[in-house]
Amino acid sequence: MKKMKFIPILAVTILMLAMTQSLAAEEKAFVGIYPGDIRDYEKIGTEYGIMVNGIVDDSPAQEAGMQKNDIILEFDGAKLFNNDQFTKMLKLYKPGQKIKMKIYRDGDEKTLKLTLANKEDFGPKPEHKAYLGVFLTNLSEKDYEKKGLNTNYGVLISDIVDDGPSAEAGIKGGDVMLDLEGQHVYTSDQISKMLGGMEPEQSVTVDVFRSGEYKTFTVVLGKKEIAKSFLNKAGWFEIPSNVYVWNYRDEYGKWLGLQVEELDDEDGLLIKKIYEGSPADGSLLQVDDIIIAINGIEVDDIDDIDRILDEVNRNDEVVVDVLRDGDVITVTAKVGERSDIADQLLISVESGNVKVTIDGDEKKIIDLEKMLENINKKLPKDQSGFYKLDSLQDKLKDLKVDVLRIEDSGAI
Repeated sequence: MKKMKFIPILAVTILMLAMTQSLAAEEKAFVGIYPGDIRDYEKIGTEYGIMVNGIVDDSPAQEAGMQKNDIILEFDGAKLFNNDQFTKMLKLYKPGQKIKMKIYRDGDEKTLKLTLANKEDFGPKPEHKAYLGVFLTNLSEKDYEKKGLNTNYGVLISDIVDDGPSAEAGIKGGDVMLDLEGQHVYTSDQISKMLGGMEPEQSVTVDVFRSGEYKTFTVVLGKKEIAKSFLNKAGWFEIPSNVYVWNYRDEYGKWLGLQVEELDDEDGLLIKKIYEGSPADGSLLQVDDIIIAINGIEVDDIDDIDRILDEVNRNDEVVVDVLRDGDVITVTAKVGERSDIADQLLISVESGNVKVTIDGDEKKIIDLEKMLENINKKLPKDQSGFYKLDSLQDKLKDLKVDVLRIEDSGAI
């Protein structure tokens, strides 16, 4: 079977789910920063420390005068070297404790005093939205024909929420929704946005096509609690509270600008795509070339190329041996900065759907609501309400999650 690298969408989604779930009753110490590791201390001007990528509003850090891009050198007298160390140390403290943090800012060291807060006080605040209680799937032109529809609009109701608003109104899984409040519907995203302008307990008409018949139902919209992510407060992006965005941005990454695929029966990596404007775009490499070696080192999988690129600098040239039409050809390619594609990969969560945009092409990845429902059914929790992660690996394979393979995630 051909192998590719995939974006860890499931892991990202579970992370976002965890952040939007209510916190356990146990009090946890909270500083109110978005910490990050520092890879190049010499560039920063320190010998150790962690980066402050953002500050939570009204948090102890903000009240103490901490700012974005500060470097935290010491936490309560202990030197900090990475984010993981800071996180583990913070678990040893309780809300209400007074601590000192030494920071580095603009060439000067400063000591700030702050009182640790309770993390639960800064958790996501619940809000509500209207919902139909349906799971939707977009249809193609051929799908319309197969279902006996002579229209170019409509969205399949692939499943419904038991005892939800649509189920109570008589709508069934397998129905094709044609109109919502008299408006033709074309995509699930359109329906989500329409619901965003409606209120819980509002009565709406839903026209569906079922087994050759047209039916109209009156649905009283349900009231669904959603949670705001406090990612917004980091100041990374200005977005509505019900939308979460993750941009791929690898500041220190290196790449050639190729989409490659591992082969079943032969050595090497098949070039499937050359990214426009990338270093490879200006080289003699071609789609369908098979890379067999770089700088004299044989390559059999994508990790081989990653390891080779780790040993060279950006803007260096590498020698690439490729198999083309039965002949081995040697070409040179420049190593570029991977952050050049920072805006080409975007993961977002809006109205209960996880989506990814690659090169401007939006794809639906996971129905978040259905995934959460499955997680709640399948994964046991401990007495504190946390999922027992030691069983996660075994249980995930039993979850029925609609995940789309993203081939472009294998870019090198």
